[in-house]
Amino acid sequence: EGEDVADFQFDEINNKIYWTSFGDNEIKKANKDGTEIETIMSTERPVYLELDVENNMMYWSTSTREIKNIQKSNLDGSNLGEIPNTEGSRGIALDRVNDHIYWVESIFGGKYDKINRANFDSSDKETLMLGYNSYGEDVILDVPNNKMYWSDDSIWSSDLDGNNIVEL
Repeated sequence: EGEDVADFQFDEINNKIYWTSFGDNEIKKANKDGTEIETIMSTERPVYLELDVENNMMYWSTSTREIKNIQKSNLDGSNLGEIPNTEGSRGIALDRVNDHIYWVESIFGGKYDKINRANFDSSDKETLMLGYNSYGEDVILDVPNNKMYWSDDSIWSSDLDGNNIVEL
């Protein structure tokens, strides 16, 4: 109710919905029918959220200048940490098959947007796309088919390595 939900994810294993409450500065969860709402943690301006239920992890980005990197914790909010060198992150996508995290980096209102990828420890960071167009806010992966999708005013796809860009 009026909490400015920015993003939400479904935990199919435990039948829970997790969401970022931008207005309340919290990450919350509830049963899929909306009962048993629980605040997992308070965090400054959480926006995009991704769950890795099999590994008991969640990842989120914020819209503050103070918290620059992708944040992470266990699903219950314990073991808070960050993934270094992921500044300016917006949308996040996880590729557990290849142990990569992808994110949209938004700088200066879209003029210098990037789509980046790195290992989960932030090693081997690479920019897959820079200055092609505005990469919008989010990125979605189809790992079995080696595809990545994003939007600006259109929907685009490429291979997971950023090659073979196609406007859909």
